[in-house]
Amino acid sequence: MERDEAKEKYVSIASLESAIRKTRKALLQMSRKGANTLLVEKRLKALEIGLAALEGKNAPENPVEARGILEGLLPSMMEIRGRMKSGSAQETLLNRRIQAIETAMELLERIRP
Repeated sequence: MERDEAKEKYVSIASLESAIRKTRKALLQMSRKGANTLLVEKRLKALEIGLAALEGKNAPENPVEARGILEGLLPSMMEIRGRMKSGSAQETLLNRRIQAIETAMELLERIRP
């Protein structure tokens, strides 16, 4: 049982690291174009806080805000998942990302100030 939990944690961490890399690239591109980056910056910060929670690092400065931002990502992700081909690689990646975000949200809930 512990082995499954360790594997799930590893997959969740890898998934959030991937999401963070993707978000950083998007932020860089938006900055170059002069677009408003406030929303992407908030998402990136929330993903980083979620990753820190999964890794068991120090408690974030604002876990409630981070949890709210992560929670706000889920509806659009669920909508996208509904349009994906069942069993596709993209669906698998999205499912892992959703699971990672949900796990991070649970951990952030436990460290609520």
